[in-house]
Amino acid sequence: LYIADWYNKIISHNEVARDHPERDKTRGRIWRIRAKNSPTPAKVDFTKLSSSEVLKLLGGNSSRTARMAWQWLGERMDATTSSELVKIAENKKETEARRIDALWALELGKALGPKTLELMFADQSDKIRYQAIRAAGEMQLDSDLFVKIFHTAADDSNYRVRAALAN
Repeated sequence: LYIADWYNKIISHNEVARDHPERDKTRGRIWRIRAKNSPTPAKVDFTKLSSSEVLKLLGGNSSRTARMAWQWLGERMDATTSSELVKIAENKKETEARRIDALWALELGKALGPKTLELMFADQSDKIRYQAIRAAGEMQLDSDLFVKIFHTAADDSNYRVRAALAN
């Protein structure tokens, strides 16, 4: 948790001119609050990593690093990376987080296909079903194909999946 704090000894709602010499415009504080034993995630230099090394960071313990990984992969999409991301997204043995990060990278790189969406929507995980239908809506999938893949979404047991369909 980060808290930004700013102290200015002039208390005003602009009754005192903005250029008053005692108005502080240079100092503030940022507080980081964390559990005493929580480790600081290691810094990752993406400029020194190959695509295969970045793929390993998807779904990791550090959400910041995982987010940077899927964004890096999505922005630099190529055929090899795309096929590896599809394998991760479609593999039910992978963690939910890793599969969803792969889907986001594919979506960002405009490499997400209907087959992957269909396989993910058929998943047991409501989080993965939700992401599949949300992504299909974002990419404005052809209406006939959308109905073919998501025709059961209105009866889904999870309200978020049904809400994604409505959206």
